[in-house]
Amino acid sequence: MSAGRESIPMIVDEFDRPAPERIDLLRGVNPNDLGHERHFGHSSPAIRYMETAASASIVGPALPVRIPPEDGTMVHKAVELARPGDVLVIDAGGHTTNAPWGDVTTRAAIENGVVAAVIDGAVTDTADVAALDFPVFARARSTRTAR
Repeated sequence: MSAGRESIPMIVDEFDRPAPERIDLLRGVNPNDLGHERHFGHSSPAIRYMETAASASIVGPALPVRIPPEDGTMVHKAVELARPGDVLVIDAGGHTTNAPWGDVTTRAAIENGVVAAVIDGAVTDTADVAALDFPVFARARSTRTAR
């Protein structure tokens, strides 16, 4: 490590989440209006709703995780760290061959109170995920899972 540079932790297990009252206020806001107001843009149009729940409407604190294309280990850690109401946001770098999200991760996420997953990558087991009524947004579907 260079002098004067702080070490950046690989896992940040605590971060400030918005107050529940603020989350409730956002439930009635159109996401497009919010994007225009905040000037932070929108997600990639390539990331789309995977038809895995009765509603695509999600609101909650984002719990981000960045993973390499074929290794979903940190997704499992993020699910473990999640709190009720969180939305997991997985940056798989747009990789669509291996899916870091599927039936097993969905079940664990539901158990921890996660309300949705947004993946810059692929999802697998979408029929099983749909049976659990869990909203997933992703770039693609894949039959191949991440390790």
